Amino acid sequence: MERDLKQDGYTDGTRTPSPTGEEKKIQLETEEVFPPISSCDKGAFWRKTSYA
Repeated sequence: MERDLKQDGYTDGTRTPSPTGEEKKIQLETEEVFPPISSCDKGAFWRKTSYA
């Protein structure tokens, strides 16, 4: 299931740089964990905005 998400911040307490548009579309199966943001090598907090 693909989800459109809004990034709420990084696990290290920062808010920048923003993830790329492609990184904001995350394909997950039930009970999978979110991947790190590859462009900046950080973990992020996300807010779901829709299901596709």
